[in-house]
Amino acid sequence: MKSENEYGYFRDFFDLMPDPLAVINKKNFKTHYVNQEFQYFLKKSFSQIKNSNLNELFNDDLFFLSNLNEISKKIGVFLIREAILKDNLKFSVVCIVTERKDENMLLIFKKENETLNNEISDDNGAYEHFFSIFVHEITNPLSSIKMASQLIEKSKTYDSELLGIINNESNRISKIINSISQISSKLVLKNKSSENIHEVLRYSTFKLKNQIKKIKIFEEFDPSLPKISIDKSLLIQVFENLLNNAYEASEFSEKSFIKLSTKFIYGETIIIPNIKENQKKNYLLVKIEDNGFGIKKNELNKIFLPFFSTKKRGSGIGLYLVKRIINLHNGRISVDCTDNLTSFRIKLPL
Repeated sequence: MKSENEYGYFRDFFDLMPDPLAVINKKNFKTHYVNQEFQYFLKKSFSQIKNSNLNELFNDDLFFLSNLNEISKKIGVFLIREAILKDNLKFSVVCIVTERKDENMLLIFKKENETLNNEISDDNGAYEHFFSIFVHEITNPLSSIKMASQLIEKSKTYDSELLGIINNESNRISKIINSISQISSKLVLKNKSSENIHEVLRYSTFKLKNQIKKIKIFEEFDPSLPKISIDKSLLIQVFENLLNNAYEASEFSEKSFIKLSTKFIYGETIIIPNIKENQKKNYLLVKIEDNGFGIKKNELNKIFLPFFSTKKRGSGIGLYLVKRIINLHNGRISVDCTDNLTSFRIKLPL
């Protein structure tokens, strides 16, 4: 710690946390502070842990450290599932990287059965918990408002304009609640099956091809790709959402297009100590591109957040759900926009 006061600040707040917690330097992974639970977790005192490198504390755990290295370069709340195996228990790690200019990041270690998500993601499980409570608390009074408006309507004297406002606003709130319900609902992979990704993509373009306004749709598929284990209905939801966004962003000129492409990506070989066979994971890349209105640079890091939308009537949950579904498949999704060429890249493990 930089000062005794700073140490006291961390101690007073973090020692009350029920989970092992560590404040580390995000560049060299040296520990600045750990709470009492973390000391118990490693069975070492604070003096033994302080200024130690995570490589030493976790015996060069390549999976954990490589993911942590990637996360340390970003900003947000992330979860690495099954990061640590200790005392025959699996621990996941919540990583919090703030926008502050200091070099610290916060790690919270949770037993696997206590984790809120099952992916490396910046989707904070607190979203789901908060929204589920919010929906429950607001649904009852909203029902009462609707019932009261119906009773007023049956009476002989009432202001029809004011009653219309009540009904319209109640319906508007109901739509918002429905959107929140989709966020708070738990997504699970129910029906995984071995699928040809190209058939899934072509099926997802069906609605687009039947729109009144036509747009060119190009395919650049790798015919050698193997089948992939996915929840077909959820992936169709992902592709339809991205394709619909691309369509709505189009200027519908002669040059307007949407392009779908696939590619095989060889994963990096990871050598794990005491294991004879090297671990290697390959990926299938799906890219959806369009040359529509594009996305502003200052909005690129916000589009997967719930309720963020650039559309006047957008709910702001479509891309949030897209990211959740991709994370559920242990995949990654990213977006880039250069000169109004918007590109969504989805990596799915094979």
